[in-house]
Amino acid sequence: MLPTEISVVGLTAVKAILKLAFCFHYAVLDARDALEAAMSQLSNVTRNGDYSYYADIAHFMGGLQPPPEPGSRAQ
Repeated sequence: MLPTEISVVGLTAVKAILKLAFCFHYAVLDARDALEAAMSQLSNVTRNGDYSYYADIAHFMGGLQPPPEPGSRAQ
């Protein structure tokens, strides 16, 4: 219900933070399939460039290397 309410209000920053929290949750549980799905959703939310570094953070939390994308800021 919370993600729907956030979308209706249009709070992009909150939506990105919520998706990042899901990534953290699944990384701690070592739930790889759920983590990959959450990272995909996070990438969709941050596609416009705002908060795109959250996707890099999610990859590192999961022990993965971020994909070589032009928007990646990880080094």
